[in-house]
Amino acid sequence: MTKNLNDFIVRRKDGLKICKICQSIIEDEHDHMMRRHSKYMQYIEKKEEKEEKYMCCYCGLWVKNWRLHVKDQHPEIIADASRRVKPEPEEEEFEFSF
Repeated sequence: MTKNLNDFIVRRKDGLKICKICQSIIEDEHDHMMRRHSKYMQYIEKKEEKEEKYMCCYCGLWVKNWRLHVKDQHPEIIADASRRVKPEPEEEEFEFSF
């Protein structure tokens, strides 16, 4: 199972963030992990490098889930594509003359 930064942080409803490792209240998760738990942070960064990412052909960002990214960030492209309607092929009329 791949771990990420959210697996080490508890976010309470009242807005407090608590580290699961050292049980301390923190403000910035990334900064806390770098200073206090650098080995965990190195592990997380190595796992993130190995994950498959795809490049969005519209904005150039590297994303994990391309379909969700396009749906959230580029809804106008989906709207334009749905408006385009393929023209129906016209039926040819055959003339039979003798």
